[in-house]
Amino acid sequence: MQRDFLCPPHRAWLSANPDFVMSHFNRWWSAAQCFRYQEQWEQALPFLGCAFETIELLLKQPRAQDRMWVVQLTATAILLADTFSKLHRNEEGWQVIHRTRDLLTELVQRHRDLWQTCQKCLKTLKEASLSNLQGALAERVSGGLH
Repeated sequence: MQRDFLCPPHRAWLSANPDFVMSHFNRWWSAAQCFRYQEQWEQALPFLGCAFETIELLLKQPRAQDRMWVVQLTATAILLADTFSKLHRNEEGWQVIHRTRDLLTELVQRHRDLWQTCQKCLKTLKEASLSNLQGALAERVSGGLH
């Protein structure tokens, strides 16, 4: 997966100014949703990537414990993986899923009070990834039949 949706200066600024993370996240999330709604996957990708990396950055901070952010990370990861899939970049989509799973697992270890939320998100992530896999396989099979 492209690991640099956020440029280094922007990443550094967001790390140093966590109070602004949610406003940036919301802006990128909204733009991505508009493009996804119009099935403009290529245009949605950088906005979803920035939203994902922003929420990921926030959750990697030692004090990050908000359940809403955990749920938002999961939702963003699922949409980002789906967008990669729509662009026939399934491997990058799988990397997003694995990266998110690893972060959720790490969060459980750091913040026991997030255990239940993280477990629900891990289950949702697994279900979404299985659904995505079935869609990719069906697409490969139907593509091979023509």
